[in-house]
Amino acid sequence: MHRLAVEVNALLPTFLIIDSPMKNISERENKEQFEVFHTLVYELASSELRGTQIILIDKEYCPIPRELGLSSVTRHMKPDSEEHPPLIPYYRGH
Repeated sequence: MHRLAVEVNALLPTFLIIDSPMKNISERENKEQFEVFHTLVYELASSELRGTQIILIDKEYCPIPRELGLSSVTRHMKPDSEEHPPLIPYYRGH
């Protein structure tokens, strides 16, 4: 939807939250799939969605290629952590 809005010069929100469907896929067996997904998000952030803050919720982190010139902040949320609490405090992943 954001890509279409850019094409037709429509107004966009200043941030985009992506709750990744990759959480249901094993990164050990499908590492390339994770990397391709993250690369696509990073390429969009550095081009047609430049200026949009992207919040990517995922169980894995693939570093941003330096040549894209993007900055990022990561936060590894953990159960029972006061510094990095999970989004849903009572969820334990079972």
